[in-house]
Order: sequence, then structure tokens, then C-alpha cells
Amino acid sequence: MASYEENVRVLHWLPDEDRWEEIPWETWSKFRGVLEPGIGIPEIKNGIHHFVVCPQDETHVVNILAHKYLLDADGKIERGNFPGLTREEREDYSRILVAMEQTEEDQRKLDAIHQKLGKAYEVLTEAIEPLKTALGKPALPGSLAEKFFSRHDLR
Repeated sequence: MASYEENVRVLHWLPDEDRWEEIPWETWSKFRGVLEPGIGIPEIKNGIHHFVVCPQDETHVVNILAHKYLLDADGKIERGNFPGLTREEREDYSRILVAMEQTEEDQRKLDAIHQKLGKAYEVLTEAIEPLKTALGKPALPGSLAEKFFSRHDLR
């Protein structure tokens, strides 16, 4: 039986090259801080970066889990990483979550932030076709990967 690492591919989007590059699972785990504080990925520096984690079996992609991170100059995930939010939204979010009472305005802001965060992690439209090519396998029928590609008309 194959290990989890052998059944998962991690890819990083390179927008200037219009392609995805593979990242070893061990590098991804260290970057994400799975077992210890996160470290940067060599060659990936500050800015907004898109990644996908794709569990698969021998012949099909099973799921596509999108990640988006704001990285610092050392390539580490920024401490207050809130992808897609403005500075004001990040400040509001932090304040509202610890507030003893919420106003109607706070609730409205929190709802808007949650809606925006849900979209923030989506794979960029221009990266979908290159992702399918990079994976090199079809989506498993009935899987979340198939649903992902169906949403983008790429089964």
C-alpha cells in the first residue's frame, strides 16, 4: 500500500510561466508547519501564491484542495495571513472575533468577510486548464475533483 505522501501531489502556480510546478510533500509539510513552525520554500518569496493539494489513486485525481497564501520576504506564510482581505477587513475581522458584543454593523462586516474568504481560495480561472495538464490524470468519476472540473467545464 502506498504512503499518503505518494498519493498526494502538491503544485504551486507560476503565473509568469502559465504553469504549475510540483513541490515535494516533505517541503510542503515543513512550509505549512505541520510538525514544527513553518519555514519558507526555496525559490518562493514574498507575495501572494496559489497552491493545490491533490489526493489521487493510481489512475485518477480524487480531490483538489486550493490554498492561497501571502508570503513574507523569507517565503514563509505571513503571520496575519488573510488572503484577499484588505488591511481594514483584516483589522475588523480580528476585532470582531474577540469582541464581547457585536453590533449589527459588525455582523454585516463579518458576513461579508466570510463570503469573501470563501472565494479567496479558488484556483484562478487561467490556471485551471494548466492544472488539468499538470495532473496528467482524469478526475475520478463522482469525486470532488470531478465536481471541481465540472464547475469549470473541464471534465
